[in-house]
Parts: sequence; structure tokens; C-alpha cells
Amino acid sequence: RSFGTRRSFPALSSPAMESSAPEPLALPTSPPSLGASDQRPRDRGPRDNYVLHAALLLLALLPTSLAGAELVGAGQWWPAEGVRQLEWWELSKGLPFGLCFLAFLGTHEMGHYLTARRLGVSASLPYFLPIFLPFLDVNIGSLGAVIRLRERPDSTQKYFDIGIAGPLAGVVVAVGGLIVGFLTLPPVDYLYAIHPPYAEL
Repeated sequence: RSFGTRRSFPALSSPAMESSAPEPLALPTSPPSLGASDQRPRDRGPRDNYVLHAALLLLALLPTSLAGAELVGAGQWWPAEGVRQLEWWELSKGLPFGLCFLAFLGTHEMGHYLTARRLGVSASLPYFLPIFLPFLDVNIGSLGAVIRLRERPDSTQKYFDIGIAGPLAGVVVAVGGLIVGFLTLPPVDYLYAIHPPYAEL
């Protein structure tokens, strides 16, 4: 049954609705030429001043040896009443103390440094801090050493690993030095000659 004349409508279409095959990508046949500004080497960040680090290490050997000579020779480098004044030739007596102390200190700091490098954190070599304070009863000839982290570690795990690596490395040298010290102890009379108050204990 017909209700009227059928009308035909044109099909609705739009450019967005039309599907088309993707155009193939045009790949360059040869890499683009680099300009003069693009050929400069990449900046790898600040570098260590090896001369400065070596100079501080060698300089630290002098005050630590001075302090070691005071410990071994039971005297002082400056004149004082009732205290024996050391002679310069006695500096060699403090050299073993200076070498052992710097070995421990350097190993401790290198533990921090090498761990930071292994974890990809930029760090400096150790800066040794030599100082000699002759008027102190306890003088070791150094304020220690430090390294500088040039960037912030991106996790607390890296912070912990870098921090704990120094003491763990240093304790190996400390225990080794302690064992050697006990195996090479001089007689008791020699110790009393250096430190007479010990004989009264």
C-alpha cells in the first residue's frame, strides 16, 4: 500500500568520514649534513683537577707525619716547659702513622666515590683537608677528607649505598692495620718509655 511518492536523498558524506589509505613515509636516503655548531663535542660535565687532588694528598702527608712523630716520640714540635722538643730528623718516625692514616682515609672516601660512579651519580675525587694544630693535646694532622656529589641521587637507595660504602671500605683497612699493629707490638718497657703515665695505671 502506497502512502505517497518515495523520495531519494543523497548520501551524507564528509571528508572526515571518508577513509583513505595512509600515505607512505618518505625516508631520507642519506643523513642530513651537520653544521659546524652541531659537530662540537658533547659537554660531559665538570672534570676533576687531578693536580689539585694529588697536591692535597701529598700535603696531608706532612701534618699527619708531624702528628705521628709527636705520638711516637712523646714530645712536641714547639718549645714548652717540661716537654721534650722534637728534632726535625724525628719526622721520619711519624711517617708510618701518616701513611696508615691516609690509607684509611683515602679508602673510606674512595668507597663513596666508586659507589657513586657505579650508580651513575657524578662525584668528585676526594679532597684531603690537611691541618696541624700544635697546641692541642690530641692532634692527628688532618680534618679528614670529603667528596662532592655533583648531582642529587634519584633514590634513597642510592643515598644509602653511597653513604654506607665509605665506612665499609675504611673498616677493611682499619682492621688490617690493627692486626699488623698487634703482631708488631714492641715490648712493654718501650711503651712505658714513650708514655710514662701508663706505668702508673
